[in-house]
Amino acid sequence: QTYFVLPSDVELYPSVNFIQEFFKFLKQKDFSNSTVPRVYVLPIFEVKETAYPPQTKDQLQAMLKNNDAVPFHKTLCGACHNIPKLKEWQELPYTPGLKVIHIGKRHSPYQLWEPIYVGTHKEPLYDERLSWEGKKDKMT
Repeated sequence: QTYFVLPSDVELYPSVNFIQEFFKFLKQKDFSNSTVPRVYVLPIFEVKETAYPPQTKDQLQAMLKNNDAVPFHKTLCGACHNIPKLKEWQELPYTPGLKVIHIGKRHSPYQLWEPIYVGTHKEPLYDERLSWEGKKDKMT
């Protein structure tokens, strides 16, 4: 029913105002000069059970510094969510709006990467028969 799709696990949800910001982002000029199909990857983090999810990148950065937040599945499968240039993104100061900071691919050392992304309804549908219990089977 929609052109853009965020295939994600049920316990993951995007930042506050993500949808509005994503549509603003799409209206900006595309400087990549690429006609190659693409998806827009979201960095994801786990927040301690006793903490509230951050509302801003500044809050996220503070939570990462005091270990109230960590990159998603850091201890379970760090390579599965080892996003190219994640450290650089984490250290960038907050600026309003969304922007592309890197165009990455699932090549070594990121071949195990299981990105959570915004794509379109033209991409293959997520196969709900796959689960993480077998580890790495979602990479299919």
